[in-house]
Amino acid sequence: MPRRRSSAAPERVAAADLHFGSLDVGEDEVERLAVLLDPAERARAARFAFARDRRRFIVRRARLRAVLAEATGVAAERLVYTENAHGKPALAGGPKFSASHSHELWAVAVSDRELGVDLEYHQPGIEWRDLAAGLFGAGECAALDALAEDDVVRGFFDCWARKEAFVKAIGMGLSYPLDAFAVSVTPEARLLAGADGWRIAKVALAEGYSGALVVADDGAPIEIVTRPSSTSVRPERSRRVCHQRGALGHVLRQAQHERGGLRSYPGSRVNEIYLPLHPFAPSDVEGHAIRMVSRLRSTRTVGGWTLTPPLRPAADNRHILARPCRRGGRSGATRS
Repeated sequence: MPRRRSSAAPERVAAADLHFGSLDVGEDEVERLAVLLDPAERARAARFAFARDRRRFIVRRARLRAVLAEATGVAAERLVYTENAHGKPALAGGPKFSASHSHELWAVAVSDRELGVDLEYHQPGIEWRDLAAGLFGAGECAALDALAEDDVVRGFFDCWARKEAFVKAIGMGLSYPLDAFAVSVTPEARLLAGADGWRIAKVALAEGYSGALVVADDGAPIEIVTRPSSTSVRPERSRRVCHQRGALGHVLRQAQHERGGLRSYPGSRVNEIYLPLHPFAPSDVEGHAIRMVSRLRSTRTVGGWTLTPPLRPAADNRHILARPCRRGGRSGATRS
């Protein structure tokens, strides 16, 4: 259950527990989490056409169930949600909760008061001005125009997250007009107009994301207790590189036995593989893995293989020599 301060505290505090973490987890973790879903959720997950969408759905739904199971003592897969007329989920016996996800981040907020949480990933290259004109109030649009160029994208997503958190908290979602109330676009989260009876707090969980938590105002200050999961979000580049390295190792291990899709040259030694530097691989991740090593300038070890760049990197005919590492260290391979 949401934590509260000791009764000896000088003022009453209605706390909100904020659980969060990464949606970018390995397949083994996805399969482990899938058993927490109910039959309807499993059937829905199976209908996704793309593995990424299936992974994100399973992880966020399972994390929500795990958080609520801890709060209620009910087995995760046995939790039953109800919904109001606008689709806001709830548990019949409490506690109150709200969930959000964006890109590769999920969050679940739990409290004894009505609340709403929202996350927004800072999408690069977004045409924010047209979106703001269609969704936000005139004052918010003017405030965005007044921001410095380096701050305006952050301000746009801050505004969006604050608005969505509010309409989630009141239980009406996007059926409630977003220009019927006003929020700040500055780093400090504030409800400026049309939101009496509610309080807002900024939620900063990962770089490149905006977030907000709106809670019913009963006169008590908000204390947010953040609870990162064991797979909390890592910087985008580190997450991608780790995934690509694993995919590259898989490509090379397969090629060691099959040579399928990879070029080997007459006279090359056993287990020597030359990687053509173009996206030939059977999946996007593996293709990105190959492109990752295309910028090699010196020998290095990746995924259990020693990769050696070409002597003469011609624009249209570049190849990387790959050899499996010897046990106990690098292979010490040299160019043939």
